[in-house]
Formats: sequence, structure tokens, C-alpha cells
Amino acid sequence: MTRFFPCELNLTLLCGGTNRCDTSWDKPADALDRCYKLYFVQSGEARLTLKDHSDVTLQSAMAYFIPGFQIGSQSCPKAFEVHWLHFVPESLYLSFLMSHVPHVHAWPLASLTHWESIYGRLPQLFDRPPFWLDYRTHAMVLDVVSRVLERYSFSHMAAVDPVFEQLQPAIAYMDAHLLENPPLARIARTVHLAPNYFHQRFTRTFFMTPLSYMMQRRLNLSQQLLLCTDLTLEQIASQTGFRSPFYLSRSFKKKFGLCPSAFRGRPRP
Repeated sequence: MTRFFPCELNLTLLCGGTNRCDTSWDKPADALDRCYKLYFVQSGEARLTLKDHSDVTLQSAMAYFIPGFQIGSQSCPKAFEVHWLHFVPESLYLSFLMSHVPHVHAWPLASLTHWESIYGRLPQLFDRPPFWLDYRTHAMVLDVVSRVLERYSFSHMAAVDPVFEQLQPAIAYMDAHLLENPPLARIARTVHLAPNYFHQRFTRTFFMTPLSYMMQRRLNLSQQLLLCTDLTLEQIASQTGFRSPFYLSRSFKKKFGLCPSAFRGRPRP
């Protein structure tokens, strides 16, 4: 049985709100869908077509956890109203767990009434919210994520947990020094391993290189700043560890398929 590391349950909230959608919501998946989504449907109906060609109908009075990476397209035949939130796991451990959740999960809204005062405030969350709203929104998301994760056995984690414990000081070092883009040798020293062996062990366990992990974290932060602030691209590059707006734009487009200026200002469910 896998054991959870409480310090590794951090999330980045990207954007959210309340929308009344109509046929203009119809579209193929794009860069904004490369995240996890929570939908709290208030009325109406919509449909997601997943990459495996299966369809999911989003119905009134239901809550949904949606791995956005699995979406192929979306459509709304008439109209629906939804409170929504996009997020990504910030920590490597939680990201690894959630990468093994391939399906959409649903619950009656009646089973989440204790969170109604929070998901009803999502438009406020990204516009100078009271400090407690951010904390309680994180708690709500973790509650829903835990409901999803408890449906899986994660027997494969028995082999991962010891490696994670061994590499955790290096992961913590990368998290603390993301903006500096530290060299591999310095990271490996934190766990007393040769750089090549550390790189191999990390990559085999988490299916990404240490450099890719740090780049992913920095790009997730740039997403949040693009969607939720009025900072210039130069300011965002500085705050996310990129040498210039050019390098940020090049890395962002490589990952998301859009340049930052095209991505900015487009939050929607």
C-alpha cells in the first residue's frame, strides 16, 4: 500500500470562474486543456469526447474531475452553467500519482454540499481574494483528488516509494532552486549519488529527466502568471527563471503549442 508524503500534496490553481456556455463552447482540445479540471454543473448539459473516442455527458447537479489531457473535443448542444477550476499538481509525487488516473470521475453535487460556499466563489478566487479562500479552495481540490485516488490500488507504488524517499532531498532542492536551474552535479550531491546514476534513477522512476521536471514546474508557474496577472512577458520570464522573454516564449510554445501572448487572457472552462 502506498504511503502519502504530506509535504508533497501542493497544487497550482491556474484559473477558474463561473460561466454560462452555449454552442460557442464547441472546440477541439487545445493548450488550455493540458491540466486537471473540476466542474460543478449547475444547469444544462454538455459533452466531452475523449481521445479514446468515448463520450462523457456533463449533467446538471453533478461534479466532475476531468484529466484535461484526455480530452479530444468538447461541445454544448444548447447551454449549460458551470462553476469550474483548472489546476495542476505542483509536487512531483502528487503529479506521478495523478498521471495514473486516466478517467473522468463524477459525483452528485449533493455529496459535496460542504464545499458549495467555496466553488460558488471561484470567480472571486483570482481577483484579490481573502487569504482564507485560497486555503479553503486548496482543501476542496485535495478533498476531491483524494476521492479519486482512493478508487485506485496504486500497487505499483510499492516500488516507487523507496526511490522517492531516497531522492526526496534532491527533489526538495530542485523545488527550492527552480529559478536558478541548478546543474545536475549539484542536485545529485544532495543525495550522495553520481550525476549519471542520479539522472538514470530519477528518469526511470518518474518518466522524465530532472531538467524536464524543473522546466515543467517553471512553465506551470508561467501559465498561472499569464492567466492571473497583468505582468509583462519580461517580468514573467524574470519570475520564472528564464533568461529572456524569447527563451520563455520558445519553451512555452514547445510545451503548449501556443506562444504566451496567444495563451494570455483566455481562461474558460
